[in-house]
Amino acid sequence: SYSALHPISEAEKSRPQSLLVFDLGGGTLDCALMEHDARKSTYHMIGTHGDPILGGNDWDNVLARAIAERFKKKWKIDLDRPT
Repeated sequence: SYSALHPISEAEKSRPQSLLVFDLGGGTLDCALMEHDARKSTYHMIGTHGDPILGGNDWDNVLARAIAERFKKKWKIDLDRPT
């Protein structure tokens, strides 16, 4: 069995695991606290919350800027310069 990121050991299967899930899409930053029971192959939502001020375009712009800066530093090509 696998969790979201790594193989699940037999010891981990014996007890539910807590997961914090981030959703950076749309116009909000949403977070959900979930419990995963590998033995039963179930997920249980413990709680969720969203912030309409963070997320969406805010995250897109920050990530695009960081990628463009790294690209320029490594390859000496300015992605922001019109072609």
